[in-house]
Amino acid sequence: MAQRKIASELSYRNEYLHFISLGYLFGFALTAVSPRGICAILMGDTRQELERDLRLEFPEWNPVYSGYDLEGIGARTVQAIETPKISVSLPVDLEGTPFQLSVWQALRSIPRGQSATYSEIASRIGAPDAAHEVSQACLANRVALAVHCHRAVDDGGLGDYRWGLERKRMLLDREIRHSAV
Repeated sequence: MAQRKIASELSYRNEYLHFISLGYLFGFALTAVSPRGICAILMGDTRQELERDLRLEFPEWNPVYSGYDLEGIGARTVQAIETPKISVSLPVDLEGTPFQLSVWQALRSIPRGQSATYSEIASRIGAPDAAHEVSQACLANRVALAVHCHRAVDDGGLGDYRWGLERKRMLLDREIRHSAV
């Protein structure tokens, strides 16, 4: 009986994780939506890579490609990459530890065209000795562009970025360029 209830709940959840992937200047962006909002914005080189990553991120769900139904949301994601004055302003469904959520909230408050070091972010959230943990929270972020992990940098350089340092550099450069306009 308990297994049937769990299977029923998963079946219900499976119906509601939809995604779309679109090409942009430097690869592909995949946007996934749960009933509570955007739960993933992933960037990569191929659609297949992104779909595999999405399934690894959400193994309990059965993501469904939604194409036309999510075309507007996917287009907004691509616009946020290519034209940083446009932001992803839809509801976001964040799941993480309390520490990760506090880091992600701090990242969302960094203005466009600016950055903060892992140490500065750690201090902002009241954990001044947790710069490494801030870096790890950035790497765990599933929602690029909605949670601005590309704006978090190392004390001596760019630091890490889940979707590659070239993408991080590109996002930061585009934001700085568009902020000056």
